[in-house]
Amino acid sequence: MGMNGQHKLEGAGMSLDDAQLLDTQHAFDSVAADYDGPRGNNELIQRMRLAMWDTMQAEFPAPARLLDLGCGTGIDAVEFARRGHQVVASDWSPRMVERTRARAGAASLSSQVCAIHLGIQQLERLDDAFDGIYSNFGPLNCVSELGSVAAECARLLRPGGRLVFSVMGRICPWELGHYALRGRFLRAGVRAARGATAVGMNRHTVWACYYLPR
Repeated sequence: MGMNGQHKLEGAGMSLDDAQLLDTQHAFDSVAADYDGPRGNNELIQRMRLAMWDTMQAEFPAPARLLDLGCGTGIDAVEFARRGHQVVASDWSPRMVERTRARAGAASLSSQVCAIHLGIQQLERLDDAFDGIYSNFGPLNCVSELGSVAAECARLLRPGGRLVFSVMGRICPWELGHYALRGRFLRAGVRAARGATAVGMNRHTVWACYYLPR
């Protein structure tokens, strides 16, 4: 889950154009209202989320200033705020940002969670310094030029800072079986495609690049 400057994701040169980025934004805007339900927070995702939280606890045992890339509805950001961290929660979807603000307000944590409408591809607009940067459940699959993202993260991290990233891999046997058993063979093989791949969501399109571990 962690990565440092000595490792890079295969396909780091892949890029998404502006129209594809907007398609992805609109897709996530369309599901923001119910993304806390089975669509975006099913039992498997909850288990994966706990693994991320455990990793973050190990990397940041003391209160830290954190940047969340692709915060979604703010579940992670609010949890880390509860643990004493200050979190800048960013997302490319304005409606996801609204959900994060509402979640932080409901938890009386608005002073510790600053939710901003900012895409990962726009990090050059951010002038700040962080002890850690994290991204959970694949927002990094939906951005252009991972090399540029890496450079911006290096700029934003304080000396000794940590990155904790998770991305969607190209090989996912359970997903392959799930769709194949339902006769959705094109959907079953979507992760095998190279470069930007169209994935349907709520009658919209998410554009994503899938990576191998190396």
